[in-house]
Amino acid sequence: MFKLNAMVCMLLVPLVELVPSKDVNSDDELIFVHTVCRHGDRNIYESYPNDPWKATEFRKGGYAQLTNEGKQQHYQLGQYLRKRYSSLLGNGDYSSDKVYVRSTDSDRTLMSSQACLAGLFPPTNDQMWNPNLEWQPIPVHTTPLSNDFLLASDRKCNHFDYIMLEYLNSTEYKSLFKKYKNVIRYLEKMSGKQLRTLTDINNLYDTLLVEQMKGKCIPDWAVRAMKPCGDLEYLAIFWFKIFTVTDEMKKLKSGFLLKEILNRFTNKTQSILSPNRLYLYFAHDITISNMLNTLGLFKLHQPPYASCIFFELYKSNGNPYVQIFYMNSAELEHIWNHPLEIPNCGTKCSLTDLYELYHDVLPTQSFEEEFVLRDGEILPPDGNPENNSL
Repeated sequence: MFKLNAMVCMLLVPLVELVPSKDVNSDDELIFVHTVCRHGDRNIYESYPNDPWKATEFRKGGYAQLTNEGKQQHYQLGQYLRKRYSSLLGNGDYSSDKVYVRSTDSDRTLMSSQACLAGLFPPTNDQMWNPNLEWQPIPVHTTPLSNDFLLASDRKCNHFDYIMLEYLNSTEYKSLFKKYKNVIRYLEKMSGKQLRTLTDINNLYDTLLVEQMKGKCIPDWAVRAMKPCGDLEYLAIFWFKIFTVTDEMKKLKSGFLLKEILNRFTNKTQSILSPNRLYLYFAHDITISNMLNTLGLFKLHQPPYASCIFFELYKSNGNPYVQIFYMNSAELEHIWNHPLEIPNCGTKCSLTDLYELYHDVLPTQSFEEEFVLRDGEILPPDGNPENNSL
């Protein structure tokens, strides 16, 4: 059921399959957009016992908080969105009839959304309320992480945990720990941190990566471990695929979000959607990777800061179609002419085709109904050790 993929070097493979886009017919009209974006640059999520930089003074703002660089990334993203979707936004003024914004209930995503909106909707004309401040308040909606099954995937799901435990007993998962046993033992010894799961390994890798990005001098053992395309990178990045290995896992982690997006497209074509132009969702790297894998578009990598998936709805001679773009680089302009090649569909897909293509991962019941254990499913007292808690 679960097979081990051949190891790839993250820096030598494309993150997504990109194909040149055919010119959009002059009669085609962009009528609606739904985005899902990762937050911007942040501090480390957690330290490790032997971390020379674990003292709090090295993290202004605290653990996992958005940095000034992260604020700038999303401000620039907002400016780019304003340019990219100028035809959709009309005069460029914010309007609650046109725009809806949601974020996970995390400081770094909420702050990213506000920075993005500052770049996207600077106040103009009668929206100016303070002559000394080129900014306006725009509502950002959220829900507690413990209740969020749409973007954060933090809400407890017993059925998912049971499926994950099956995967943890698979040949694919067990072989990773067997093959890299000596590497993991060495990392445990040097870091002082127990590495029992891929979540543990990913957290250690992330801490070292962020510290390197911040110009911190990490220990020699860590420098060697963090070499590009090394064992630690592979194990850490592999974590991004394990939550959406099967169709049932895809349904529980990304199916509800995908269904919501497709249903909004349908409502837009029927002129019953409100707000009716632009939906902006702000979330996390695991949200992006889960969605890409659910769509069949994921190439093993960690979605970078401020990365975004753009779902765009067009109308051509009265017929709607969808294109999907993935912004995985700070060089924003490079994505415009590169829609993703959707498996068994192409770069332009009708709504009917998308519903049929993803039928097996679109939930037919509420989350509360999907949540429960099925007959014969039993969770051990320790539950699921692999998690993507934010």
